Amino acid sequence: MFTTALVLSLLACSGGAPEATTDAAPGDATPPDADAPAPEEGGIVAPIACDPGTSAQMAETDKGREFWCDKGGLMHGAFVRLHPNGEKAAEGKYTNNLPDGSWIWWYENGVEMKKGKYVKGKQTGSWTFWYENGTRKEEGDYLQGRKQGTWTSWYESGRRSEEGNYHNGMKNALWTYFEDTEENEPIRTELWKNGHLAEEKELKKKDK
Repeated sequence: MFTTALVLSLLACSGGAPEATTDAAPGDATPPDADAPAPEEGGIVAPIACDPGTSAQMAETDKGREFWCDKGGLMHGAFVRLHPNGEKAAEGKYTNNLPDGSWIWWYENGVEMKKGKYVKGKQTGSWTFWYENGTRKEEGDYLQGRKQGTWTSWYESGRRSEEGNYHNGMKNALWTYFEDTEENEPIRTELWKNGHLAEEKELKKKDK
């Protein structure tokens, strides 16, 4: 593992700090400029603030440069990942090696990719996903890491593409699919039972 001093010196070479599914995790991360440690070694400050008893660590991964707080070999505290261009890719928090609390991810152009919450490593509550152009892509709730309740998806144009319910992570009851036109009319429905497609009905033929 890296020492705090090494992290700071590596940051100096990286060009400075940025501003945190089911990706590399998701919590109430401490803003990088809040309660930041005092500048060391040339005034460089790590993009995360670690609590007493933990130490800042850094590693280069296939997903980007990652910074986290270590406690006895476990990820515990703030987490930040940077894109190769230095823009923030993800920010959140770990508790005993599990993503915990609010998490957020960004595309390399700075647009939000997705955000939501974790409890002890499992997705929970409302989650929202976006296309790279900033248009909302998908939205719904998780319960104990599984999709639950009503979920809605949109085309990249911003028009609704499908809507229905999940139960225990499986499609359930009636699902409706819409055309990507100004009218955005429903074109097909599906009836799901116990995770299996029971009935399908075409409401309108897709324009060729």
